[in-house]
Amino acid sequence: MGNYLILFLLLLGIPVQGFSQKGSTNAIDKTEQGFLLVYQNRFMEADSLLRLNKKNFPGHYLNHILAANICWWRIMFGEKSEILDKTFCAEVDSGLLIMEKTAIERMSNDQLFLLLNFYGFRSRIYFRERAFLKAIQTFRGILSILKSTFGKEPEFERFYFTSGLFHFYTGSGREYSNLIKAALLTFPPSDKMKGVEYLYKLVNSNDKIMKNESRYFLVKMSLDNLENFKESLRLAISLAKEYPTNALYQYYVFKNLVKLDRMEEARKEMAHLDFIMAENTQLKPEHRRFWKGKVQETLKRHYEVSTD
Repeated sequence: MGNYLILFLLLLGIPVQGFSQKGSTNAIDKTEQGFLLVYQNRFMEADSLLRLNKKNFPGHYLNHILAANICWWRIMFGEKSEILDKTFCAEVDSGLLIMEKTAIERMSNDQLFLLLNFYGFRSRIYFRERAFLKAIQTFRGILSILKSTFGKEPEFERFYFTSGLFHFYTGSGREYSNLIKAALLTFPPSDKMKGVEYLYKLVNSNDKIMKNESRYFLVKMSLDNLENFKESLRLAISLAKEYPTNALYQYYVFKNLVKLDRMEEARKEMAHLDFIMAENTQLKPEHRRFWKGKVQETLKRHYEVSTD
């Protein structure tokens, strides 16, 4: 059960993006600006922009997607707080409450994409609470929406992203074990490498957020599943160059260098990661401790394997 849920949370836990073309253009632009601040690990500035958005565009669901994204990145950076968890859950629930007032068949492609992101976050909440049945029920709802978007990728490129994740992770799941393969019998056909192909269609997109997210997932896929460390490194370097203050992207450069046993370069990257974290006054001490711990864990595993 645990592996089954983890598989789908990888699929559904899409770092949120996608802004409806309905509503204020300023709200759309400001929300995208907030996402870009988060990618630069400028969390305090993102919080300030969010407060301004809530004042200028009260009741807009984009406020909730930005707020949830800020919270999730802080959680990914090792920040542990009951207040942070409650805020994250409240923002997701509030965003869904607003969006669900519109019937799915009346939603634009942008809205469908955003709704998938909200549901993905809700699944993460249930998983964190170990409410597995609720997580499965949520996924069933997401699957029906996903199926309605299949084939629409050429007319709306963001669907290459959601379809790509579906194909890759369900395809991988069917290869993982007979148990998961049996659980997926009623699911649409999937092709793992078709998922990779779809994500590569976005790596040069003019949509900054789609360009960023597609590369990030290709880094993870190439590193953890396909074991193509050179390609994962290439993509991680491109992300790190574009967002040089992002500790997560710098860490993936380091980790791929370790996987390739390019240890001299890995040590330089480790020092660089320490430097950018020390320079970024918007990171909390617990964020820095988290990434230092990840670096040490990666080195420990490398040397344990090397001495076996």
